[in-house]
Amino acid sequence: EAKERERIAFEKEVDAVVAVYSESGYSAVVDLAEALLEYDKYFWLWRNHHMGMVERIIGRKHGTGAEVVKETMNSYSFQSSGVSYLKTTLKRRFFPALWAARTKISEA
Repeated sequence: EAKERERIAFEKEVDAVVAVYSESGYSAVVDLAEALLEYDKYFWLWRNHHMGMVERIIGRKHGTGAEVVKETMNSYSFQSSGVSYLKTTLKRRFFPALWAARTKISEA
């Protein structure tokens, strides 16, 4: 039930973004949304380049993330798995509703 509420809330968010893009009075908001998408895109590119650099330097060994967490939080609650972990971050977006709205807009 919580997942369904989350999905419905996300769809409402996407619909709101689509509405902003389709109405002419929101050009400043659209410009901001475009800037956020650019930020998201470039952060994804950085993640991708970082992953490649890590693999080239340490291969598939565990990364240094766990040591950083240990030093800052005095805990090993996070176990870095190097490139394998970094690969999972490529699926993450800062603004998923903005990306999903693109799909809806192009389908209209």
